[in-house]
Amino acid sequence: MLKIGNLELSCPLIAAPLSGYTNWAMRNICRDFGAELTFPGVFLAKSAAMPKVLCKQCFRPYPGEELLGAQIMGTDPEIMAKAAKDLEQTGYKLIDLNFACPAPKVLRRGRGGHMLGKPEAVGEIFDRVRGSIDLPISVKLRIGYDKTAESLESFYQICETLTRLGADALVIHGRTTLQKYSGSANWQPIYEIKRLHPELTVIGSGDIFTPEAAAEKLDAGIDGVLLARGVVGNPWLISEARAIIEGREKPAPPTVQEAGEVMLRHISMLQQIQEEGRVTRFFRKFASQYCKRHPQRKKVVLEIMAAEIESELIEIIKRNFGC
Repeated sequence: MLKIGNLELSCPLIAAPLSGYTNWAMRNICRDFGAELTFPGVFLAKSAAMPKVLCKQCFRPYPGEELLGAQIMGTDPEIMAKAAKDLEQTGYKLIDLNFACPAPKVLRRGRGGHMLGKPEAVGEIFDRVRGSIDLPISVKLRIGYDKTAESLESFYQICETLTRLGADALVIHGRTTLQKYSGSANWQPIYEIKRLHPELTVIGSGDIFTPEAAAEKLDAGIDGVLLARGVVGNPWLISEARAIIEGREKPAPPTVQEAGEVMLRHISMLQQIQEEGRVTRFFRKFASQYCKRHPQRKKVVLEIMAAEIESELIEIIKRNFGC
């Protein structure tokens, strides 16, 4: 079980918020494979705090999404607090504060991972948000802005401050901001935070591409694992990891036909939420991983990438996956 404030999850695996990926369709797929808590992509606080923006369906939980978290990013404590309150009233069940995003356009505006060099500002934002809502609050961090000793010290200071102020969970990616996604994730500082603050819920992130890796991190003593890039086009990672964690036999890999059926379901849901003509382009970002187990992977991926309309995309999948 994973406990985050008043939320109790039966499994310590969370599907991460991924901008440009985790729309309603992908969230449904992840839930089908065993992820109880899912997220849309990150919200800019200044947008989430605007009623005209928040009323759009893409900003709201869809029917049937009882357990949905909202990740917000910004630098102004008042705006962050208002966004959190508005998202609470909209129906989200957890607020996650993003001080980890390494995207250059985010850093240029002083948001996301740039905030790791400002421990006092992070604490002030959290304190204002904590005072504005009753929902559990998690905080997404990286292990520093860069690899300097000063940056690492700032990271530990932020973790201590957030623990003292009542964070319900810290979600820590094992890279620095400047690393982005290069190199390997360093999980030692994540384990150290759990050792220093045993009462705190600590969720780790970074390089979880196999179910065995997820189980290994949990065995090391942390409370939960955030599954991010590893589940894009590979929701079987969730069900396989959950089986290992729960002491069950890992399920057999999906057959080619089973993979095709999930792809078609994903496309069907995309058709319900996206304009005609956009589904085919959007689905391309999932194609390579979905086709990973196909014996003619390269050929099939190239066919999918060349498809221009939805009927052509569906025909390619049915023909190549036997469904």
